[in-house]
Amino acid sequence: MPWLAIALVVGIAVLGPMALCPAVTWSGTVALTCLGAVAGGRRGGRLAIVLAVLVLGASLGAQMQGRPLGPDVHLVQGEVRSVTGWSAVVSTPDAEVRLWFREPPPVPGTVISARTRRSRPELRLPGAPDGGRSDRRTGRVSRRVVSWVPLGSQSDAVALPPGLLELQHGDLLWALATGQRRALDADLVGLMRRTGTAHLLAISGLHIGLVGGLVWGLTALGLRVVRVCLPRRRWPVWAARLAALPGVLAAVAYASSVGWPVSAQRAVIMVTMAALAQVSGRPVRPWTALSMAAMAVLLVDPDRLYGMGFALSFGAVVGILGVTPRLMRLCPLDWPRSLVWVIEGLAVSIGAMAGTLPLTAWWFQTISPLGPVSNLFAGPLIGGVGVPAALMGVHGPAWLGPWALAVGNAVISVAVVVLGWLDVPPWTPAVGPVGAVLVLVALMRRRRSALAVGMMAMILRGGGSGATGDLVVTFLSVGQGDAVFIHLPDGRRWLVDGGPPGSGLLEWLRREGHTDLDTVFLTHPDLDHLGGLTAVVDQLSVGRFVTTRPPRHDEHAYRQVWRRLFERGIPIGDATVELGRMATVLHPRADWRSVAADPRLHRDNDDSLVLLLEHEGTRILLTGDIEEAAESWLASTLPSVDLIQAPHHGSRTSSSAGLVVATNPTWVVISCGLENRYGHPHPGTLAQWRGRRVVRTDRDGTLQVRVTDVGFGLWRWRHAQGYVAVHPWVWNPGPSREVVE
Repeated sequence: MPWLAIALVVGIAVLGPMALCPAVTWSGTVALTCLGAVAGGRRGGRLAIVLAVLVLGASLGAQMQGRPLGPDVHLVQGEVRSVTGWSAVVSTPDAEVRLWFREPPPVPGTVISARTRRSRPELRLPGAPDGGRSDRRTGRVSRRVVSWVPLGSQSDAVALPPGLLELQHGDLLWALATGQRRALDADLVGLMRRTGTAHLLAISGLHIGLVGGLVWGLTALGLRVVRVCLPRRRWPVWAARLAALPGVLAAVAYASSVGWPVSAQRAVIMVTMAALAQVSGRPVRPWTALSMAAMAVLLVDPDRLYGMGFALSFGAVVGILGVTPRLMRLCPLDWPRSLVWVIEGLAVSIGAMAGTLPLTAWWFQTISPLGPVSNLFAGPLIGGVGVPAALMGVHGPAWLGPWALAVGNAVISVAVVVLGWLDVPPWTPAVGPVGAVLVLVALMRRRRSALAVGMMAMILRGGGSGATGDLVVTFLSVGQGDAVFIHLPDGRRWLVDGGPPGSGLLEWLRREGHTDLDTVFLTHPDLDHLGGLTAVVDQLSVGRFVTTRPPRHDEHAYRQVWRRLFERGIPIGDATVELGRMATVLHPRADWRSVAADPRLHRDNDDSLVLLLEHEGTRILLTGDIEEAAESWLASTLPSVDLIQAPHHGSRTSSSAGLVVATNPTWVVISCGLENRYGHPHPGTLAQWRGRRVVRTDRDGTLQVRVTDVGFGLWRWRHAQGYVAVHPWVWNPGPSREVVE
């Protein structure tokens, strides 16, 4: 069964996109199955069955022709089928649509009506996970939600029932009982994430297994009591085995009440198989149960393979089954049972952590060093006591509810106190997709475990490259905003702006091995330049911070960054800072202040830092968000450059004729977001750059400029190929679609 499950996964993920004719693959599946049935249990027959499942996976993973949704359709009405992050798949009578929300989307099962506009997914940063494979396979279109209203009952209301509002941890009890997490306290969520116990917040396989096992055990205990009370009655052998069936029913009921997430599906299938083995008197084979659960989930919905829940849920169990026994073999047999129980709990937590390590290092980049210890205490308290108490308090009889909720609240309070003691800064390993595969290979080594651990340590440690002799400037595709990473020839690393709020920039820096930055520049404190720096300043080592001014009273996000700089002792510089022979801050200068004092000439964007880089005769100009006033002021002093970052994302108030003539660049880079609401870049601004080679992060993705002693080149990132050269072409306005848009 494990080989069949692996064949199905490989078929869906690898062969599926290459399957040109699904009908042929289905025929191949039938033919190979018949061949395997004829060959029987011999080696050839088993190989034929594995190949049949492999071809079946290719059939399931083949590209599907989605039902078209007309370009004039702006009103989407349907039921939310699944939710991932800030997006939701909505099933309408005509098609399935992925809607992108500006707020947390509604839960699955909610019927909504949404006013939308056409959208395409933003280009990912290099090495980021691909969240759009399922949409491409099914032909789903993506739209951005302008406004929406629920048409059906929305079961995830933030307001808690009256009985839970009075309790300190009523929000967590409500989440454990119903799977609805919108009311959870942000501080509690952060604490559990830092301590590696955040999986206890979701309805995972652990909760389903605990509920099923608890009912199973209580039923078995009840049957034993009946047998003791009625000793003369003869009981058949199979009567005691039926105690497993109520446990299965309880697991099914719990999974149904929380919406059947992938982890719940896996747990219910495994509990059911364990119950069937108990009834039939056969031993339970965990690997077989896990493999059948994976195959059942994927046969019903192959798109689950691309979801985060599938990988983490099954990865954790694979780690428990594969790593935990190897750790337990190191435990002496003559140790006390209580100590062995503690070690076994730690081994289970370490196994689950190891099973998900390749993905957590790639996707989340945080690991709690005391996670196994935290789970050793929090698992039994929250999972073993809190979950049954929450279920009894919310779904049980009215007379028992307050008592059960009080017990659950007290137990969770104890768990939170213990987690507070174990709250230490997390480790931040980071790898790309190749590094994740190498970590997986290291984990699969059964021999020379010390060598495998050393391999993982070297892979996860990473580390940015030192001095290369080249100037490398990377314009990151962070959406509607600016973020530029500069690797100087002497090894220094600079970051200019951080893009909009989010952790994408921080994750990219870690994947590239940059855990410390020599200088961080903030051209000006607009949120599309400042947002991503909050996480960078908080998580990475920063040598100094350079900007134009301190925050004002109403700039809350900027004040938060400023406060963090003070707490970490990071020195702050202004436009007069010395950067060395290869870089110069051209603006704002001291004499600009006298002009900027005139409100008719001054806009806040015009105070942006302007940075000139020069290496081997090549000049690159980074302009921030300066507009016409600052451009006119600078025009007489600006040198000609080889590449310029178009000011203010290509807005209509920038890229004046004076700037264009003064700089006379060969290349123009425009940093903007796909289909942004500001209309950047403006068609009139594009017309100003006629005759130049214009590239844009919204269409070309992440762009990298490399200046060497033999020349100057520009590359763009392609996820299947890496960095590929941008072919030189000259942009000229005309009746093309680019200008019309």
